[in-house]
Amino acid sequence: MYDSTSYKELKPSPRKQKAEKIAVFSQLPFGALTPLEPRLGKKLIEPLTNLIHSTSAMSLLYECINTVIAGIPNHNASIQLCVQKLRILIEDSDQNLKYLGLLAMSKILKTHPKSVQSHKDLILQCLDDKDESIRLRALNLLYGMVSKKNLMEIVKKLM
Repeated sequence: MYDSTSYKELKPSPRKQKAEKIAVFSQLPFGALTPLEPRLGKKLIEPLTNLIHSTSAMSLLYECINTVIAGIPNHNASIQLCVQKLRILIEDSDQNLKYLGLLAMSKILKTHPKSVQSHKDLILQCLDDKDESIRLRALNLLYGMVSKKNLMEIVKKLM
């Protein structure tokens, strides 16, 4: 007899996948409502940050980050956490996650440019990506990040 408990699960269980989908879909209305109702954002800070810290589901992570960006843009600690987690998305080998990470970074750039500029090295690396949409998204982000201090570095990378 073989002991199947010693083997690593190759595919997530259908129950876990269903639970993750339910969590993502239940998160969507909050993302739409937080910009309209400021008090809702304040009430969601703690549960959102807990989810951002703990979830391994990238789709749920992305939706939580979008909710923070849209509804709680002035909560600096949450934005910093989002930027850290977005770095993980951008470093992922999945091109879709990388694109979504860059897209969310560009939203944060509007309100917290210094937070995004601290990840300039990673964004510069995306200019060498094989996917044209990733390169264009990174270029768009760099356009918003250019300053007198970093102009020469960015121009050298582009040449």
